[in-house]
Amino acid sequence: MNGEMSIYKVDVDGLIIGECEFISAYTPRFSVSRSGDISVYAGRNWIFIKNRTLARLFEGEDIQRIYLNSEGVFIICDSVVIYRNMSNMDFSKTLLDHDELIVSSVASGGKIIVTDFRGREYRIDSDLRG
Repeated sequence: MNGEMSIYKVDVDGLIIGECEFISAYTPRFSVSRSGDISVYAGRNWIFIKNRTLARLFEGEDIQRIYLNSEGVFIICDSVVIYRNMSNMDFSKTLLDHDELIVSSVASGGKIIVTDFRGREYRIDSDLRG
């Protein structure tokens, strides 16, 4: 993959709080919690914005989707689901380490439902209503 990087300025209410960069071949995506926390992600890189503070993070696999709730961040990667605590992003817990490619995920009724390439579903408790 081409290593060219695209750099984006991040501003909150017109105040620039930092920059983030992603491999140009990836289109950045974002998630927003009900309390206004934001994650922006592309490839294996992602940023987390809380109270106008920006944290840069990296995962071992490409990120497919990020779900936020009041307590933590749920990161859906190619074959693993990771939880990070919002108050301490260094703390992470692997919730699913799978031997098959995860092809989809959805948040529903306090659970994250991930589906693998064979069509098998896995339900992860998450209380995503927060």
